Amino acid sequence: KCHLLLETFYSLVIIPRMLSSLVGLSQSTSLEGCGTQLFFFLGFAITNCLLLAVRGYACYAAIRHPLYYSIIMNWRVCGRLASSVCAMGFSLSLVQAVAIFRLPYCKALIEHFFCDVQPVLDLACATTIINDILTLIISILVITGPATFFISYVLIISTILKIASTEGQKKTFAICASYLTVVMVHYGCASTPFP
Repeated sequence: KCHLLLETFYSLVIIPRMLSSLVGLSQSTSLEGCGTQLFFFLGFAITNCLLLAVRGYACYAAIRHPLYYSIIMNWRVCGRLASSVCAMGFSLSLVQAVAIFRLPYCKALIEHFFCDVQPVLDLACATTIINDILTLIISILVITGPATFFISYVLIISTILKIASTEGQKKTFAICASYLTVVMVHYGCASTPFP
């Protein structure tokens, strides 16, 4: 549920500005508005990536230790995991947004409804090599950093395959199939390089 809420939020960061642009109210965005949009978009997107990784561990715990799941993943553990994921996501977003908007810009308005990292960096009047390196580091942290939790996906599949009955395998796989599909689609799209 939290994952869907995050996806909704990071879509809502863009939609009002997009609709305003489509109905002709305003075709440009101020640097401050762009910085705010970028901060929240990156914050929700990064938090979503990290949350998917943590949910992998929870799914593994549910399959591997079904009788102990409520002890392993109690409300306090879930709360700590969720709050640390949010804090990390928005901290990385803040670092990225501050680094981008400390650069000098030739124009005070951006002629687009969505402020993404690279197009905004292209509008800077100064060299952006440091920002490009920072973007690469944050991208690597967000996409490959949670790889420690991705081990749980391998463990989930191996645990399912170790179940003796075919019926048990089918039931267990049905529990995690939709989640594993979401993870593959999300990280498949997130790790695709853009031209």
